Amino acid sequence: MKKKVVYLAMLGQLESILREWRVVRVAIHRIEKREWIPFLDIENDAGQAYTCAFRVKKSLEPRTWSDLRALVDWLDTKVGVKECQLSFSDFEWESETLTLE
Repeated sequence: MKKKVVYLAMLGQLESILREWRVVRVAIHRIEKREWIPFLDIENDAGQAYTCAFRVKKSLEPRTWSDLRALVDWLDTKVGVKECQLSFSDFEWESETLTLE
């Protein structure tokens, strides 16, 4: 199975991403027993599309949540997502740094 490329954006870029891109789908994946990560599929008017997750500071590690309720609240209040997919299955992915122009 081919790994999906997930681009890691700085959490501080969230506002500009939401201003310039449309969130077309959100999937929350369980990666450990108490570790959850949201993946956002975004696209712009030019047809560019990415799947992204967020990282904190300069770390190359993605931001994860141990409390699913806190993650859902963050997606609702900060991202404006009212619906998402919840996945308990294995999901193979590799990360790259997201550089938006």
